[in-house]
Amino acid sequence: MQLNEHAPAYRFGADVSGALKDEVIIMRYRICDMCGQPLEENTLRYEARIQVYAAYDPLEISFADLKGDFREELRRVAEACRDMSEEELMRQVFTELHLDLCPRCQQVYIRNPLPQLPDSQ
Repeated sequence: MQLNEHAPAYRFGADVSGALKDEVIIMRYRICDMCGQPLEENTLRYEARIQVYAAYDPLEISFADLKGDFREELRRVAEACRDMSEEELMRQVFTELHLDLCPRCQQVYIRNPLPQLPDSQ
C-alpha cells in the first residue's frame, strides 16, 4: 500500500519502563473522497489527480510595446494583490487536487466529472 503523503503522523509510544518515547506512526487508512466509505488496504481503489492552472494566450509584443513605461501597470497589479495572501495568489495560478475513489464512485466520476451547478441551467 502506498502511503498518502498527506496522511497525519502522530508521535507517541511507551518503552518498557513506561516512559514516553519518540515514534512516528503514519495513519494507514484511506476514505473515498466522494462517498466517505473506508478504502480497505489491498483492495481496488482509484486515484484522480486534477491540475487547474491559469491559461494564457500567446502575446504579440511590438517594439513600441517594449519602449513603454510599465510602472503604472505594475503599481496597479501590486495594489490589486496587496490584501491577498501568498496562498491565495498561488491558487489563482495553480491548484492540484488528489482524490481517492472507491470503484463505485470512480464509475460515477468517469461518467460525469463536471456536474452542472444547480443555478447554471
